[in-house]
Amino acid sequence: MPEAMVDKTHLRRHYEVQRRALSENLRATAASTITSSLFALPEWQTAPMICGYVATRGEIDLSVVWETAIRAGKDYALPVTVTDAKDGQMIFRRLKAYTPHTLIPARFGILEPSDDCPATELGDFQNALILVPGLAFDNAGFRIGYGGGYYDRFLATLRDANISVTTVGLAFSVCRPPILPHESHDVAVEYIVDERRVIRTHGQSKNHR
Repeated sequence: MPEAMVDKTHLRRHYEVQRRALSENLRATAASTITSSLFALPEWQTAPMICGYVATRGEIDLSVVWETAIRAGKDYALPVTVTDAKDGQMIFRRLKAYTPHTLIPARFGILEPSDDCPATELGDFQNALILVPGLAFDNAGFRIGYGGGYYDRFLATLRDANISVTTVGLAFSVCRPPILPHESHDVAVEYIVDERRVIRTHGQSKNHR
C-alpha cells in the first residue's frame, strides 16, 4: 500500500475520533458560528444554487443551511451516488423545500434525494456554491475525505467543462491541520470555514478563470 494511502488511513481515524470527542455544547456553538460565517460569504449571497450534503459521522449539521437557502429563494441540491457507474460517479438532485423526511437511505447508509427529485445538468452549476464534505481540511484547501473520490472527480468534471463554482469546506477547528498529504488528482476547495476563522485558499475550483 502506498505511503500516502497509509497516512490518509491513519489520519481518517485520527480526525474522526477528534470530531466525535467534541461535546454537544461545543459542537452546537461552533456549528452556529461556522454557518453564520458561511452565510456572510459574498459567494453565498450571489449563488443561485447551494449544493450541500447530509451530515454523517459527526459532521456539522447542515439543516440550517438547507432552510436558509430555501428561504433566500435559492435552489438546494444534494448528491446522489451512481452505484452502477464506472469509477464511482455522482450527480446532484434539487430539493425545492426543506423536507428532510423525503430523503431515502442509499449507499453507505447516507440519506439521498429520491428519483422524483429533478436531476441537475452541468450548466446548472454555473456560479453555484458547493459544500464539500471532509474529515479534515488544511490551509491550502486540501482535505481528508472518506476515500471514495466522488467529489474530486465531480469537481474535475466541472472544471473541465469551464463551469465556475465556489467550493467551501466546513470544519471544526480540531480538524484543521496546517498541512495534509495530497495527490495530483485531489481538488482543493476555495474557502475553509471553522469556528475561529475563514480562510480563502488558492483552491482549484476556479483555476480555469
